[in-house]
Amino acid sequence: MASESSVASELLYDLKLCIDESRDNDVHLPSYIVIWIHLKKVLDAMGSVFKFVSSDVDDKIIILQKIEKVQNFITIEKMMTEEKAAGKINYERLDEKNPSASRTLLRLHRAFKMISTLLGKISRNEHDGKMSTIAYESYNSSPMPAHHPWVIRKSIGVAVYTLPDSQSFCKKIAPELAGEELPENFEGDRRSP
Repeated sequence: MASESSVASELLYDLKLCIDESRDNDVHLPSYIVIWIHLKKVLDAMGSVFKFVSSDVDDKIIILQKIEKVQNFITIEKMMTEEKAAGKINYERLDEKNPSASRTLLRLHRAFKMISTLLGKISRNEHDGKMSTIAYESYNSSPMPAHHPWVIRKSIGVAVYTLPDSQSFCKKIAPELAGEELPENFEGDRRSP
């Protein structure tokens, strides 16, 4: 397996494994859960700014792991089909004692949209690598703000200024990158997003 020091290498390795394990346009659930463990590490590399998102993702990973283990779901389609047939999916309110894996997956995908947008913007060196703007736009273009209270949304707007520059962030998640592989940035540029 990939080096333990590289979150990016582990993520890429397990993404390939998940694709290899998935069949007929259905996703292998155990492999998918492992991918989320790596995506949480990407959030953790952003520092305390996105701690509440990372903590929420961790809670969702634990829920999926428990349900997958107890119900022995192998694929996401099987999980959703069985939960729908059993009437376990409740979109109006969260059942803390018996959470739905399908609803949990939906909530994880809100964070996935943010993370994928963020990584895409970094890879294209948008905004000259200015992480405050990249993170702010990534968060606000995801479905997450619609489900967060006003105080969280405003806190994100201020907290993004504490993020490392994009080169430092990339070195945290992929220390093996060097030279031209790293995005260029203007260090210290902390203008508003």
